[in-house]
Amino acid sequence: MIPVFKHFSSYLKSGFYPYFLEPERDYLSTLEQVIRTVMETDLRFIENFDIAQSKKMLTLLKVIAASVPFKPNVSKISQKTGLHRQTVLQYFQYLEKARMIKLVNQPERHIRPTSWLIINL
Repeated sequence: MIPVFKHFSSYLKSGFYPYFLEPERDYLSTLEQVIRTVMETDLRFIENFDIAQSKKMLTLLKVIAASVPFKPNVSKISQKTGLHRQTVLQYFQYLEKARMIKLVNQPERHIRPTSWLIINL
């Protein structure tokens, strides 16, 4: 049996396959490269996405990554990022399509576009 709790703090710092196979010093730079690749290359295949939006989406991702999982306050996120509220909501959809975040709606309040946000990195 694998002692899960023994390795849990390491998992939180360096993630899981394939990143845990790399030297710990390379983990953050590798992760940053993957994020930039998704933002600058992969997202262009999503309908209506303009590559010029990638820098703004990276800013949004940094803001939400610092405080997830959470119930997003779109107005506050809009203020922190300098993006219009509707733009934040649209970027959430793009990031979810790229599987970088997961938007989880509460069943009783499914009319709201997002209830909880979980980052997938």
